[in-house]
Amino acid sequence: VTGRRWGRAIQRPDLHPHLLRHTYASYFAERTGNLRLLQEILGHARLDTTQIYAHVRPPAIRENMQQFKYGR
Repeated sequence: VTGRRWGRAIQRPDLHPHLLRHTYASYFAERTGNLRLLQEILGHARLDTTQIYAHVRPPAIRENMQQFKYGR
């Protein structure tokens, strides 16, 4: 079972593997701030492709940068 048929098979037609991939990418990017590692995990050749997948909210980016800068 592939694509949207997968969502229908579990009685969630709005849910499909591609959506799960985007959700994972966003969660990972927000939690770690490590887009290079996420790029490797997703198998993307280009970082800009990874950035499209990882819908990171600006406050999450700022928070991760502060942790990196101040070592919290």
